[in-house]
Parts: sequence; structure tokens; C-alpha cells
Amino acid sequence: MNSAVADAQRIRKEDVVIGGFTLVRDKQRYTKPQVKEVLPHWISSPVTCSSDLSKGIRVKKSALLEKFLVKNLRSMGIKRLFPVQSTVIPYILDFYAGRAPLFFGHPRDICISAPTGSGKTLAYALPIVQLLNSSSVHVIRAVVILPVRDLAKQAEETFKRLIASTSLRVTY
Repeated sequence: MNSAVADAQRIRKEDVVIGGFTLVRDKQRYTKPQVKEVLPHWISSPVTCSSDLSKGIRVKKSALLEKFLVKNLRSMGIKRLFPVQSTVIPYILDFYAGRAPLFFGHPRDICISAPTGSGKTLAYALPIVQLLNSSSVHVIRAVVILPVRDLAKQAEETFKRLIASTSLRVTY
């Protein structure tokens, strides 16, 4: 019993009470395992594109786009793709190469961060229209969700101009 009392007194002398809380010293300390952050590859290793507008692919020389899209882009006054479009469109179309007419498989995730007016709408609209035009499935095949009504109306108008001379339909 003497040794237990002595141990308790020794511990009390080493411990400090601050504001009613006992600060325990020289006790076994537990270390927390270090947590390793894991981010998706597309966030940790982003693909960047040029900010030089003159480096975009010329529409009429594009081997990526079908002739009806080239014609529709020219009628919209677009002669050259913006850098974001020149980067994103091949990325999307490459995934679906050889998968027509059903377009099976899980598509790649794409997150585009670019300023207003940099061509993000055409970057996803062109591949969607091209892929849907070559598909033989006649059901709802694409749903585009946008955060605000004005942007949705703008995207609808862009899609309508791109699908001219096709049997595709756009509904807002």
C-alpha cells in the first residue's frame, strides 16, 4: 500500500492543474497515423491549355470534326477553335473512337476551369453533337445541366445552331 500511495503522490507532483483541468505528463503518448491525401488524377495533374488564341485549331483544317459541324461553325463565324476547345474536344472524341454506334463504356470526367467567353460551351457541345449524330439509338441521349437559366438558354441556342442540317433535336 505504501508504494501505491507513493506513486500517487509522485504523479500528483508531476501533473499540473490549470483551470480545473489536469495536465498529465510523462504518460504513454499515442501517435496518430499520418493520413495521406489522395486526389483524383485529373485534379492532382491537370491538363493545361494555351492562352494564345492564335494557337487554336483552324476549323476548316480540323480532322476531328465532321463536315456538317465545320459548315455550321463557319456559318456561326467561327474560323478557329479556342485553346480550351482544341484541348478538350480531342480528349472527349478519343475516348469514344471505335465505340459507335452504342457508345458503351464510362466516359472520362472533365472539369474545365476557364474564364467567361473562353469557349467552354463549344468544348462540350461539339463532341456531343458529333457523337449523337453518328449514333443509331433514338432516345434521350444527352442531358446538359447548367447552373443558371441564362446559361441554359445560351447553350440551347448554341446546340440548335450546331445541329442544323441533322435530325437531332434540342429541348430546353
